[in-house]
Amino acid sequence: MQVLSPKVIKPRQRTALVASVLLMLASALPPLVAAADKNKARDIRDLYFGEALFHAEQKDHFAAVTRLDAELAQYYSLDDPRSDSLSYHREEAELFVADLELDYRMHRKVGRAMQRLLDQSVHESIRDRAAYRLARVAFIKSSFESALESLDHISANAPRKLQLQAALLRGQCLISLGRHKEAVSVLQPVAAEPTLAGFGPYNYGIALLESGDTLTGYQQLNKVGTQAAGDRMQQALRDKANLTMGFTLLQNQKSVEARPYLERVNLQGPFSNKALLWVGWSDAAQGSYDQALVPWMLLRKRDITDVAVQEAMLAAPYGFSQLNAFGRSAVLYGEAVEVFDRESKRVDDSITSIREGKFLDAMLRDEASTDTEWLFAMRKLPDAPETRYLRDLMAGHVFNESYRNYRDLRDLEDNITYWQAQFAGYRDLLRLRRNYYAPLLPGVNGSYDRLDRQLIKIGARRDQIAEQLKTLLRKRDPMAMATASEKTMLRQLRSIRARIDRLRPQPGLEMLKQKHQRLEGLLYWQVNTEYETRLSQAHQHLRQLDETIAATKKTQAALARGKSEAALSYQGYDRALTDLKQRLDYLKVTIDGLKAYQGQYMERRAIGELRRRKDRLRRYRTKARFAMAESYDKALQREKEKLKTGGKPK
Repeated sequence: MQVLSPKVIKPRQRTALVASVLLMLASALPPLVAAADKNKARDIRDLYFGEALFHAEQKDHFAAVTRLDAELAQYYSLDDPRSDSLSYHREEAELFVADLELDYRMHRKVGRAMQRLLDQSVHESIRDRAAYRLARVAFIKSSFESALESLDHISANAPRKLQLQAALLRGQCLISLGRHKEAVSVLQPVAAEPTLAGFGPYNYGIALLESGDTLTGYQQLNKVGTQAAGDRMQQALRDKANLTMGFTLLQNQKSVEARPYLERVNLQGPFSNKALLWVGWSDAAQGSYDQALVPWMLLRKRDITDVAVQEAMLAAPYGFSQLNAFGRSAVLYGEAVEVFDRESKRVDDSITSIREGKFLDAMLRDEASTDTEWLFAMRKLPDAPETRYLRDLMAGHVFNESYRNYRDLRDLEDNITYWQAQFAGYRDLLRLRRNYYAPLLPGVNGSYDRLDRQLIKIGARRDQIAEQLKTLLRKRDPMAMATASEKTMLRQLRSIRARIDRLRPQPGLEMLKQKHQRLEGLLYWQVNTEYETRLSQAHQHLRQLDETIAATKKTQAALARGKSEAALSYQGYDRALTDLKQRLDYLKVTIDGLKAYQGQYMERRAIGELRRRKDRLRRYRTKARFAMAESYDKALQREKEKLKTGGKPK
């Protein structure tokens, strides 16, 4: 029979093992959204930009991108955008929107946005960050040459942190392109950087191994494999480094050297099953099958959905057969056949459950989160046919991205459903406004018209007075500034003078004329001496009148705006609401179609993966049955030999 050992694994799988880390490394880089701009983000001059930053910090990226998209659209529609407060943050806002769109995996749109920033005359710091993000987009799309071209746009004056991240990304691209010697020269300066949390030396070690410098490569990976793990990501990286070293040494027939590295792997981590399996094979390669059985027997008790556990179901009885314990080997092979049969039945149940649509419902449960702790969140899901293999499926990048797209479509669908339900409330609000304002507006219009007529009259009279005052400034006319009582007294004095002049000469007439003359002179003297004061007061009163007229016109304008706004608060919305409802209905249908297509795609991929799993189980079952028969034959043969030699059969 064919023995399952590291030798069976083809050499090219080492490259696959190495490449599988690249996506983990990409996701482990510092988050894009506002990561490099937190210090500057505190100096916010535009309220809506600050609101978008707030939503992004709350991980509500949909609210952030929709608000900032609307703000940018309004900004570019202005006649003079430079006068808007967003002009201070315009470049940052464009970069920020691209980051948020990247979170939604809108790679083509993000790439075009970043390219526009590179083509524009923007600040060097913005240009550097845009180049780095464009490279990230290209890397995620596996366009490694394009990523390298984008990284070439980063200036030498970029912040050191950005330069280190760019160097790490450049090294990853070169490794993916198979240009390992170039990757070594790029990654060597960043290998000792503590800010990269071990990703620098890990990639440097991988590049060294692939370029042929195994000794130095092991030294770098050993640094990562022995570093203190501050969080789960660093623990996973440390385990991956140890697993890579152990696997590579096993391939090179160095089983003794491989075992210490494999023993470092955390027994509760995601790589523990592979480590236990390969620890057993390292012992088996040395002929120590009794020691190999320890990790294999431990591994047999773990989750049978894991491939390493399934291989351990065959490796353990193989180890017993090498120790000539053929009876025990046959029993374990029989157990393996039963386990593979049960697991195959469970796979069939899962395929049936997926076809019934239960799989997609399970994908949308609250427990199935897509955050950085998604692997641990998957463990909270109940053991059901539709969720039994979900964690293994999520480990694949393509399926994980499809899953996130499906959840985003669900969130968009929920958002549209929410707004569709708001139309009735908006129509009720418009009805209430119409019922309140419609009876009031006729009276308001009448008051407005009366006020307008009065202002016209007052304005005309004011202009007359102003023109008279201008004439008095050119030609002095004291009587023009006489008061009404003074003018009345002057008319009375003139009337008395006329009556005096008609009197015949008589005693006392002359005295009467003198009294009249004194009174008339006193009046003229008073008007003449107070002329300048009265003229000044008249100008002052004219200015006060102007202020009163201006205030009244403001009130009139406010009244005009008020009655216009009152009318506009309920008029003209019916068509807009109808158009918006039709647009939302169209978007709902579109999203429903996309969601159904995405769900079918995920179901097809899941069923395809489960079928491959079933084929593997079928192969393992076939091997187990033949090995079981072989072990039974050998056990029976040994019993016959014992009987011939006088031994007692068991």
